[in-house]
Amino acid sequence: MAREGTRWKFIDLCIIELWCSVENICSTVVGIGFPVYSTHKAIVRKNPAEQEQWLVYWAGQCLIFFFSSLVGTKVHLVEHAFVSGVCEG
Repeated sequence: MAREGTRWKFIDLCIIELWCSVENICSTVVGIGFPVYSTHKAIVRKNPAEQEQWLVYWAGQCLIFFFSSLVGTKVHLVEHAFVSGVCEG
């Protein structure tokens, strides 16, 4: 019986992981695809107001990515310091 339960836990974890992967792919496609398509339309239409709106959007995205990369790097360095025993806490 223990093996049967373990197998089902493994299958449940695989299903959850698959769902998370599908959800991540969908959110990435929508989160990147729509802004790229809308930016392209603004450029083709040569509408300065629309172009400015999407330029601000992409500049904001770059700043968010930059700062999240910095925070992620710092968190990784701190985790590594604690795991390697450099920092005692």
